[in-house]
Amino acid sequence: MTDNNRHMSNGNSSIDINVIGLDGKSTVLFSNNDAIIIGLNNKPFALFASSDFKLSELPLDLSNQISSLSRMLLKSELNKKNVKEPKTLPDWLLKFTSVDYLTLNDIKILSLQTLNLPKLRYLVLNDVSFEDRAVIISEFHIFKSLEYLVHNDIFTSSEIALIKKSSPNIKVMSEYDFNKEIGDGEVAIN
Repeated sequence: MTDNNRHMSNGNSSIDINVIGLDGKSTVLFSNNDAIIIGLNNKPFALFASSDFKLSELPLDLSNQISSLSRMLLKSELNKKNVKEPKTLPDWLLKFTSVDYLTLNDIKILSLQTLNLPKLRYLVLNDVSFEDRAVIISEFHIFKSLEYLVHNDIFTSSEIALIKKSSPNIKVMSEYDFNKEIGDGEVAIN
């Protein structure tokens, strides 16, 4: 294992963390059954968490530093591949002031207003469900800094058109196309 690649195993699933191209040394700052926090130069960089995670589980010194992250993955259940019932976004997400890259897996979204992340640039939605699709589709304009909305075929072409109409600066693309553009060097994620 090098400083630039980490393979974490937490129960019956694993998470690959790639920090190639970022200056610094990556380390695990915190780990339990519901969360893993990766640091870059001993500062919180990425959080991989389940909806059941509680910020109160963190050591005080770490909880004071975590409101701003580069990357976050939020899943209904961190250690399970198949989720029976998606969980909603946890309240603790409102405590974050800055997240650059957010991935939501197997989450039920009631409203995008609960993602109060003004600096969010990348939003990846995998197997998410919506309480009210029409409301959610009309809310993407709240993300003033959002550059990419990536999904695994959860939007219809008419929904994509509505999102682009209300937010013309957002590039809406499939996860496959997004990953291809990253591989081809057309999208650079810092």
